[in-house]
Amino acid sequence: MATMKKLLFLFIISSFSSSAQVDSLRYFFINSDYKRIIEIANQKNTLEHLKLSDIRYISYAYKSVGDYTNAIRIIKLYEKQHGSTEDLIFLKAEYLYQYGRSNQALKLVEKLLMTDSLNFKYLNLSERIYKAQKQYTKALGIVIQIYKIDSLNPLINYKIAYYNTKLKNYKKAIDHFNKTLILDSTYTDAWRWLGKIYSAKMQHDTALYFINTALDLEPTNLIIVEERANINYRKGHYFRAKNDFQKLIDSKQVKLEIYFKTGVCYLQMRQPQKALEILTDVYSKDSSNYLYAEYLGIVYNKLDQKKKAEYYLNKSISLLQPDDLTLASIYRQLANIYFDSSEKTKMDKAIHQFYLHSSDIYLLYNIARKYDKQAKTSLALEYYQRLSQRSNFPKSKQFEYVKNRIQILKEDLFFEQK
Repeated sequence: MATMKKLLFLFIISSFSSSAQVDSLRYFFINSDYKRIIEIANQKNTLEHLKLSDIRYISYAYKSVGDYTNAIRIIKLYEKQHGSTEDLIFLKAEYLYQYGRSNQALKLVEKLLMTDSLNFKYLNLSERIYKAQKQYTKALGIVIQIYKIDSLNPLINYKIAYYNTKLKNYKKAIDHFNKTLILDSTYTDAWRWLGKIYSAKMQHDTALYFINTALDLEPTNLIIVEERANINYRKGHYFRAKNDFQKLIDSKQVKLEIYFKTGVCYLQMRQPQKALEILTDVYSKDSSNYLYAEYLGIVYNKLDQKKKAEYYLNKSISLLQPDDLTLASIYRQLANIYFDSSEKTKMDKAIHQFYLHSSDIYLLYNIARKYDKQAKTSLALEYYQRLSQRSNFPKSKQFEYVKNRIQILKEDLFFEQK
């Protein structure tokens, strides 16, 4: 009998202790003592005393230490014992999304939206999942649903503009970015994105107006500093671009591309020695980029070091086979080097390649016709074929003439080789 009383007493004390510890979860949560919360959650009998609010504290504690598996597990355990609620389903969906299981999260949110299709919380999570999956059309559709209810919300207008930008619907994007700024003139990202759009449209002065306004609002924002640097770089304002690139370099959080562009700025500012110092360092970190090799060749040419210039320009050709415009530029540089060193054969070959890769379709046409008249069949065919591959060559009588000559010259070459 005494033994039974002792066991009952210990059980009551144990239950009381567990209950008290569970009641203290809110205190530890308020004080961000997530480690203590997890310790209580791991103790025996704790789950027997859990309330719905406790699940939030414990799952959040696990999430805060990056343990999404246990954050989700604790919710499932509670659901198994007490059944689920919409709040728990949402919490589980949120953690699944943050854990990288977006498809599972999306299924749960879609289930919630079937019961409450206008719930902002559910719509917002659904939009974030679609954004993470780069399903911008679906994300836009969700935001438009919210817009119909809350059209004067600057954040909603910003999101509509953002997704239209991603979908390349620039007119709608501009309209909603402007509406965002009417509703909130301090919305920095709206100013920044307008700058990006106008820069893409090659309207650099307008772009700079928006970017500079964004920087007035957030002078230390390095993302905006980089965008202003890139606009000035594209405009040919190399001194201004260099100053902004230097701010990025000073921040110690900078991409190799920024160092490269800084080197190009010094080259364009007629400081080839400084450019060489930077571009050599860039190339040493990534010798597989044809552009880095090309500009090293250009710098060496400026410094009258022809052999090194020739080496790096040829290296850039071998690395990637760049686009025709780039190749034409490289071969023009090589032709100049060979002209200066009186290497006529190499110069003629470089000029020939320059012509072949030129974007001037009329130049290619005239050269092809010249070789055709001189009965230089192989050369004429080479130029005609290059010309026919140009996307800017109009489908005209000349185009039909070129196609016809290619066919005839191919036949001529075939019979010449018999």
